[in-house]
Amino acid sequence: VMKGAFVVNEDTPLIETLRRIDQGNLQLAIVERDGRIVGTVTDGDVRRALLGGTGLDASVSLVMNRTPITAPVGVSNPAALNLMRKHSIHQLPLVDTEGRVVEVKLIDDLALAQQSDHWV
Repeated sequence: VMKGAFVVNEDTPLIETLRRIDQGNLQLAIVERDGRIVGTVTDGDVRRALLGGTGLDASVSLVMNRTPITAPVGVSNPAALNLMRKHSIHQLPLVDTEGRVVEVKLIDDLALAQQSDHWV
């Protein structure tokens, strides 16, 4: 999945972040500063924050994961799938040498590819 609507910055309010997550079909938003990834936030992260009393107008920086698991662009599908399973994550941002997110791999897509033996 190529990046697009699901990118936010650290000041983006949770309500707008939820909108982006919803539009992006990833259950994830990428938090960027100067074009580089500084965190990720899932719909579950936002839900837990709201249940904990955080307001929808709070900035995403309060709830984002500041140490997201990423992989370099060009990582093989089997390696990406292994990394996601090891860390129990469903999305894996692929970053270039500058820390810019180029693509996001989804575990469901990779698992389907593995079942049908269409490894790239």
